[in-house]
Amino acid sequence: HTYERLQVGAITFFVNGLGGSLPYQLSSTLPESQVFFNTTWGAQLVTVTATDITFEFFTWDGAPVDSHTIAKACP
Repeated sequence: HTYERLQVGAITFFVNGLGGSLPYQLSSTLPESQVFFNTTWGAQLVTVTATDITFEFFTWDGAPVDSHTIAKACP
């Protein structure tokens, strides 16, 4: 039960498990980890437009933790 954003080559992965159970306490992260968060509960907002997709993670009380935008790759 954590939030993590990883970049593995050209692929972005999200682990989003802070919806209600107690957060896991981990002692280390993977080298591919870009953002790791396990302080409190939260949720992810995904916004899609004609030109990109944005993934935002917020704590349960609205504090921003992470934001990542991927531009549209095809015409």
